[in-house]
Amino acid sequence: WLSETMKKLHFRKFTLGKLATFGRPGAKFFLDYMSNNPLLADLTVEKNLISHPEDIHRLCIEIDVHPSLRKLDLYRCFEGLPNSYEILCSVLNSVQRTHVESLKFNRNSVRPGGSTFLRDFITTNERLTCLEIDRNQLVDEDIFLIAEALRFDTVLESMGVGENPFTSAGLLALEGVVFNDKDLNTISSSNHSVRVGVIRPQTI
Repeated sequence: WLSETMKKLHFRKFTLGKLATFGRPGAKFFLDYMSNNPLLADLTVEKNLISHPEDIHRLCIEIDVHPSLRKLDLYRCFEGLPNSYEILCSVLNSVQRTHVESLKFNRNSVRPGGSTFLRDFITTNERLTCLEIDRNQLVDEDIFLIAEALRFDTVLESMGVGENPFTSAGLLALEGVVFNDKDLNTISSSNHSVRVGVIRPQTI
């Protein structure tokens, strides 16, 4: 897949849209490109299923060691996989050690199931300014944990959780973090630096 000519083309932005014959050869192609392009700053791989454990492991390694990557979009790359939440956790662990500022992990069947990893990641986040996990399987319990973390976060500027199956209770928790006007103390303690993107959740 990766010809000698392609290896020499060091684009700063690279997008790989849906390929009918992606499979493991397609995964190897873009992972090789990541490895061979130290200037790559913005990578989008969308609607291409990455399911083999070795490819997922290598993706995390490439993220971890890449010197220039700033933006990563993995839209629908893990949709339908039973371990997509664990994959998100692995990707975030790699991102935490790099210069990546934006991670989009939308529509990937992420189901935290009450796990505290996202809360703990956001609480200790030092680099990521944009995190999108729209159109996944986050419920109220997950949103409550995210809201708790956002109360103390000072780095994230944008958080996307739209079209997840949480209810108005989850929405209220997020609104209370971004701006709580109950009294002067709660106004002062609100996180005024982050924008939370949500689409109207399911009603109770």
